[in-house]
Amino acid sequence: TNALIIIHKGTVQLERYWNGIAPDHLANGRALTRSITPMMLGFAIADGKASLDDPLARFITEWNDDPRGAITVRQLAQNVSGLEVAPSLPVSVVHGNKDLYLAYGGDVVRAAMNYPLVKPPGSRFEVAQENTQLLALVIERAMGEPIQKILSERVWKKIGASDAAFQFDRPDGVARVMCCMRATPRDWARVGQLLVQDGKWNGQQVLPPGWARTMGTP
Repeated sequence: TNALIIIHKGTVQLERYWNGIAPDHLANGRALTRSITPMMLGFAIADGKASLDDPLARFITEWNDDPRGAITVRQLAQNVSGLEVAPSLPVSVVHGNKDLYLAYGGDVVRAAMNYPLVKPPGSRFEVAQENTQLLALVIERAMGEPIQKILSERVWKKIGASDAAFQFDRPDGVARVMCCMRATPRDWARVGQLLVQDGKWNGQQVLPPGWARTMGTP
């Protein structure tokens, strides 16, 4: 990273930028992006549109007759889904790599649904790229809105954050949520501060009460 912001007790203590980065530049959040989608899950739960113990088949109806449909929302969110963790290497030009399709292909939903179940759900913690993307699909189908709209209206505007951008799989397509959302360094710091403050911002409860603690529970 080319930015450093240190906050203590809600006040910025140190802020430094280098290599041409400025406070208003959009910085690639990379794996930090994976923290955004679980925040949105809290709204689906609080609004009664989903529960943590719902099977995925309730929302991913394509899996009604598939063993993957029995994975629960909780297991998906906690990265104990049992879905395959695709090996990074070797990458075959002929056969490809599932994570490459997920990161660069033109249909991110189809790519995320292409991972097989390889372990019993709940048996092993493994950070699989598809878990977050499938979680976003669950949230969008439960709430009837794209993830970027939920984030903008229910969090981003309320914490005074500025412009930000997801990557999309195609024009007017679906946001890739497992990596690489771009936001200013100060706004990434706002997200961290929001979680530290149990979802409160300037005295207002932005995230559902207790949801930040739920996110941090193994």
